[in-house]
Amino acid sequence: MSYNDQNIRGNQSYKRFIMQFIVCTAIGIFCGWLGGIVISSFILAEEKENSIESIFKNFYNNRTRSIYANDAVYPKDPQIFALHPIITNFDSSPENWLRLDVALICDKTPNKVFLEILHQDIMAYVRTVSMKQITGSQGFRYFKEDVEERVKLRAQGFVSNVIFRTFIIA
Repeated sequence: MSYNDQNIRGNQSYKRFIMQFIVCTAIGIFCGWLGGIVISSFILAEEKENSIESIFKNFYNNRTRSIYANDAVYPKDPQIFALHPIITNFDSSPENWLRLDVALICDKTPNKVFLEILHQDIMAYVRTVSMKQITGSQGFRYFKEDVEERVKLRAQGFVSNVIFRTFIIA
């Protein structure tokens, strides 16, 4: 057997592999398409329209509002208010910095002054925390619980939940 014969057999196995791959991919795509048609055929036309409407209603009702937006009318549903990002260093280690983005879920429209006071209180607390206290998943959980407790004490039931959007230590 010569070198050329081995090369031809190698090309044939490569071509067979490529052909099998293409066929299996086409069968997988067809099965997925067929499954989608079967599942969607079980849903009636009216239910399809109602489900699409409910998806869009939930999307638009849960939109985020900034405390600095000049909106005249607020919905009566709970709203999310984003505070300014907190960028500060730690008292214990001035070379390390923290960026923290917090949002608050409120039942009523809060006063901007009240939100700024909460922002400053969170910032003051962050500066008292040491780097060792918030490293690791357990430390972050304790830190999050402490911030939520401080906000709920200051808000006196006005804020229902605290959302941490960004938590970066550099």
